[in-house]
Amino acid sequence: MLILMSIRTAKFWAKYKGRPIVLADDRDFLQALWREWEEEAKLHGHDVHPGEQACWGGLMICAETDAKAQKLYEDMAWFWKTWASPFGQGVPQLLVGSPETLNKQIEKDSNWFNYTLGGETTR
Repeated sequence: MLILMSIRTAKFWAKYKGRPIVLADDRDFLQALWREWEEEAKLHGHDVHPGEQACWGGLMICAETDAKAQKLYEDMAWFWKTWASPFGQGVPQLLVGSPETLNKQIEKDSNWFNYTLGGETTR
């Protein structure tokens, strides 16, 4: 598993058609990374199809209610601020909430991905 937030690192792994997990909540950056990864992979003779550029990772905390999930996230936020941020790791995409809240966010994100990659949306 390769986790990254850097186009430079993505281009390195594109040479080997390595699919990184991108921990970023910035969709413009994500699109730029996909584009750069795809161009670099093609330069090295790899056949690339939409959706193969990289995986999108993040942090998910699910609890019975949004309030409980948010409370659980507080510990993770402390951990991230203490151990990841000092080493340059930005905050990943966050999915924090009840099952209903998470389902809505995942559907919204799925529609964005499908639209961005030229596929069908559910709405």
